[in-house]
Amino acid sequence: MIIDRKHSRMQVRTDPGENGYGSHRAHAPGEQVTHPALLGAEVRLDAEALPRAGRD
Repeated sequence: MIIDRKHSRMQVRTDPGENGYGSHRAHAPGEQVTHPALLGAEVRLDAEALPRAGRD
């Protein structure tokens, strides 16, 4: 996951391989992004709040 504060969006890259990532998706502000249970639990992130974090 990459937080792009300049463009106020969150990028999620999955399926890493030799030539980069198999999947790349940018999420716009206001989207709720749910990640699969990769860490033993489902994780839901707010694509608007994360890029703003640390600015205030």
